[in-house]
Amino acid sequence: MENLIKHKDILLENITQILKEEDSDLVDAVITIITILGKNVEKGIVKLLLIDDFIVKKNAIVLCGRLKLKNAVDFLISNLDNIYNEVSIAAIEALGEIGDVSAVPELLNVLDIEDVSFEYTDLDMKLYIIDAIKRIYQNNQDISYEYLYDSLRKENNTVRESVAFLLGEIGKDEFVVPLSDLLNVRNLDVKKNTIIALGKIGNIKPLEDLLKIVEDETVYWLIKKVSIDAIYNIFQNNWYKTKDDKQEITRTLHKNVANLADFLRTMESENYKVKLSIIKLLENFGGEPALEALIKRVNDFHRVVRIYASNAIRKIEERLELENS
Repeated sequence: MENLIKHKDILLENITQILKEEDSDLVDAVITIITILGKNVEKGIVKLLLIDDFIVKKNAIVLCGRLKLKNAVDFLISNLDNIYNEVSIAAIEALGEIGDVSAVPELLNVLDIEDVSFEYTDLDMKLYIIDAIKRIYQNNQDISYEYLYDSLRKENNTVRESVAFLLGEIGKDEFVVPLSDLLNVRNLDVKKNTIIALGKIGNIKPLEDLLKIVEDETVYWLIKKVSIDAIYNIFQNNWYKTKDDKQEITRTLHKNVANLADFLRTMESENYKVKLSIIKLLENFGGEPALEALIKRVNDFHRVVRIYASNAIRKIEERLELENS
């Protein structure tokens, strides 16, 4: 131990040159050694974040994350816009592992840019940032989400759609109201991610708003399909409650089934993918009243709609027969 501590700088220099994340046994061995040495080497690891050698820097960042070194947060933040993409990604992941809430604004600032092509050219970077922020909030259960709510009100659509996606991943009921406020925005990506997030959360409160989107003739078909898929997820999350005699929930779900069936029956010219999503929902949650709408679609212009409608009718009839017996 004394010898290792005495030559700790040489030890860290060699470790950060040979460390490879894909070699899990090597990483585990290195973490064990550094954990045993403790405070004697932690400062040395943080100092390595200041050097120019990007391989050593990246590996030092990985160690900071695995060891959850909070005194490295400021240095990691300074490397978020590093010239080497590998270093930036390693810094993002390390901040997620450390779980310090103070890093959230800096992580979101990476997305707060004016270049509209960012979301396409740096999609991986965006996903790393979202995952890191998600981990930070999951590691701090009693934390306030007010900063994320404020970010939903920013003008930057990349930030808003990223935060909407993030809230869906975390999945708390308290997110329903701030997300619902975004349903009227014009940007398709923001609206799409907001709808998907509401579906993941699974609370029944947005059902009426989502149904209005489906029934609006001016709404783009993709947004309608995403809305129906979100409604489907909400049904999956709540349908069991209809068997527990929870009358308000039961009434709400059955009302939405009836409205979707009526929409399917009357909207002959609707995009076929929208029709398929409704058919899937009715197949799983529709009863006898849904059969009329499905029969109407057996004669639909699109062959695939006719096939899906026929299959849905058969499955509903089998379910009804089983329930009656």
